[in-house]
Amino acid sequence: MATVEYLCCMAGVDPKKLSKEENLLVEAALVSGLCDELVQIYQVTLLANSKKCYEQKENEMTYGNIINLILQDLIKSNDYTIAGVAAYSNLPEEVIYDIAIGNNNNPSLDVSRKIIELHKSARFDLYQKVMQKITSSYVSDKLEVV
Repeated sequence: MATVEYLCCMAGVDPKKLSKEENLLVEAALVSGLCDELVQIYQVTLLANSKKCYEQKENEMTYGNIINLILQDLIKSNDYTIAGVAAYSNLPEEVIYDIAIGNNNNPSLDVSRKIIELHKSARFDLYQKVMQKITSSYVSDKLEVV
């Protein structure tokens, strides 16, 4: 099941009844929530690894940086190489390399999405937990409004 369909299902919404624009908005909300959760996860990881590294990164942390951290996680875990990510995302290795070393902290949405999708396939359990947290938060917010 696609992540947008999963979110809709958890919220009690039939994605087939949504317009293309509405589906895109659901996906944008999902990506935003996903990035928020991943920033929290990686900030904790940085803190656990090194207090000094955390303090240095804390002021620099942006949503662009999360793509850098996701890419580093893919490479450090030996799930993919820079060449593998480049091949998957159909981009030159130099573009992926620039993101990996932090020279590009603001990759395009399309590039970011491809890297997140690849990370999601490699770290499925992590994303399941994040999706459950996002959807349960969304459903509880929806119930409070009603």
